[in-house]
Amino acid sequence: MVFTAFRPPKGSAVVLENNVNCAAVAEQQYGAAQGETTFAYIQIGLKIGMGLMLGGQLLRGRNGGAGEIGHLSFPLAPGLEPQPGAAEQYLGAEALMARVHADWPADEGEPPTDTAELLHLVNQGSSVARRHVERHSADIGAIVASCVSVVDPGLVVLGGGLGASPLLLPKVRQMVDRLSYAAEIRSSSLGADATVLGIERLAIDHTVAATLGEEA
Repeated sequence: MVFTAFRPPKGSAVVLENNVNCAAVAEQQYGAAQGETTFAYIQIGLKIGMGLMLGGQLLRGRNGGAGEIGHLSFPLAPGLEPQPGAAEQYLGAEALMARVHADWPADEGEPPTDTAELLHLVNQGSSVARRHVERHSADIGAIVASCVSVVDPGLVVLGGGLGASPLLLPKVRQMVDRLSYAAEIRSSSLGADATVLGIERLAIDHTVAATLGEEA
């Protein structure tokens, strides 16, 4: 699929990496996980995903699918059958905003058009916006707690268009403390630049390794 829009020069080395893994690399090199060798980076935005750094190495899995938390079985409740990708669909930005719009009181004016505006309304003192953000933060906290229970990373960095907001931290921390092992929860310090910075870092590492004749 990549090469339908891009053709690398003949003989050039090509490195393919998951975008969330790239962001995890950037957070370790330049961001909220500097100095850490084991942590999880969880991205929450239009979709959700996780990059795992264990002992200083990215965990990719046998098929490259490690960290694809959007595929977690969901929902789990009597009378409901888990559906593929339902966790991501429920926690993604589009589903969140659909819930906000369906529950937005008429006397509050027009509902926010996207998550950035929703977060802005929280900062402006909207109790309705805050209620929705806290509810979503609790849902995210439950997913984070599930990841912590499996991996025990000690540190989780939240990133992505919505996940990087510090407004999510209190409720996410509360849910993780209640549902799982102890883990430090931090907001990304790189924001939207994380993926690009990670790509740059990986390209440098592979170039240096190739120049020195080492395996990347």
